Amino acid sequence: MFELKNKIALRSYSICKNRINALAFSENNRNFVSCANDTCIRYYDIQDSNNNSAIEIGAAHSDNIKQVKLISDHLLLSASADKHVKLWDLR
Repeated sequence: MFELKNKIALRSYSICKNRINALAFSENNRNFVSCANDTCIRYYDIQDSNNNSAIEIGAAHSDNIKQVKLISDHLLLSASADKHVKLWDLR
């Protein structure tokens, strides 16, 4: 078993107001998206240390969002307990 000795986080994102259910990374690993039980989707630029470039889709679904998937740099799929799958254009 490998143990991380320094235990230093490079960056912390604490924008979600509720439990995070899933993360998905872009193909270039520069961006990631999160979904949570607060029905919001958030899109982040990893290189932006101030989170100024974060995009939030508030009330994206009417119930907990269970899964997100980045299809391309600007297309995102989300699936929710509200029994809907939505396709989003992030441009």
